[in-house]
Amino acid sequence: MKQEQSFLTAQHFHKLSIGTIRRAVQFLTLTIAALVLLSLSSVAQTIDTATMRGQVVDQNRAAIPGATILVTNELTGLRRETRTDDSG
Repeated sequence: MKQEQSFLTAQHFHKLSIGTIRRAVQFLTLTIAALVLLSLSSVAQTIDTATMRGQVVDQNRAAIPGATILVTNELTGLRRETRTDDSG
C-alpha cells in the first residue's frame, strides 16, 4: 500500500524563502487594512448630517435677533435647539 502524503509537509516550509513569506505577510496586511477601511466607510455612511441656513425676519423683513429655532427629525425624534445671532 502506498502511504498518503499530507498536503503540506515540513519540506514545503523549508522551501519557502524569506521573500515569499514577506510578500505573503504584506498581502495579508494590505488585505486586512482594506477591509478595515471599507468597514469604516460603511459606518460613516450611516451617520445623518444636515445643514440649515436662513434668516428669521418679521413681517417688515427686519431680522429678529435671539429668536429660538427648534428643529426636529421626524423619523428619529431627535431635536436640536439654537438661537439666531444679531443678523437673525
